[in-house]
Amino acid sequence: MRSFVIAGNTFRQSFHLPVTYVIIIGSVVLLAIVGQLPRFTISITDDIKMLKDLAIATATLCGMLVAIFAAVHAITTEIENWTVVTVLSKPVSRWEFVVGKFLGLALTLTVVFGILTVLYTLLVWWGMWTSIWDYRGVYPEMVRDFWEIAWKAANQMWRAMVFCLLQVLVLGAVAVACCVRAPMIISVVIFFMTFVVGHFVNVLSKAVGRMGTLVGTIAAALVTMLIPDLESLNFSQEVVGVDDMIGISVMGWGLAYTAVYTTAIVLLALLLFRNREVL
Repeated sequence: MRSFVIAGNTFRQSFHLPVTYVIIIGSVVLLAIVGQLPRFTISITDDIKMLKDLAIATATLCGMLVAIFAAVHAITTEIENWTVVTVLSKPVSRWEFVVGKFLGLALTLTVVFGILTVLYTLLVWWGMWTSIWDYRGVYPEMVRDFWEIAWKAANQMWRAMVFCLLQVLVLGAVAVACCVRAPMIISVVIFFMTFVVGHFVNVLSKAVGRMGTLVGTIAAALVTMLIPDLESLNFSQEVVGVDDMIGISVMGWGLAYTAVYTTAIVLLALLLFRNREVL
């Protein structure tokens, strides 16, 4: 129960950070401006693909920034300012503190992605309408069937946004694990390194596996197990297609994969925080 109280406080603090509002508003303004710029595509379908791809990439970046800023504010700042001493003397156990911080961060990211999804959908629709209107002489049927096309594009983008959120939740767990033990700069570096390496896990695993030795095979297996494969949660290429759709079974697999890795990383955070001197 105390973990949920900490989660609620963390959510309120993180969501009301000025930087959170700046990130949300800045991304919306950026997408609105870029969405109206000439995209120099050769067809209306390419125009729509580019709009959706841009929205998904922007959402992922925004989620990452919110995750690391919120984690640093909620954990690192409290530890460095000794605020955590007051919390742990309530009494609140260390595992309740860590779990509560992660749940609060996860709730913050979920709400932020909900807001971004609504706003980005409206912006993508706006960009789609302007593109379709420009091509109205060539594709008059697209003007007539705009809302059918728009709802299909929105459905595709919403499913992709779920996977963006899952990626950021895994990274949020990494941020929590780093912040409970490491200084801010190191936490930020590890956070972004995890994002980069996580998208090349398969490449690294295959490269190490090509050594053809037992050591190489074991190392490849360890790389696959220890580093979250964020690329497996990246469906931007699938969703930008006009007729491509992410299946419910794939989304279920993504949820299960995220649950396993976030649980493992939070357990690691508990171990890292267990012996840290804060009192």
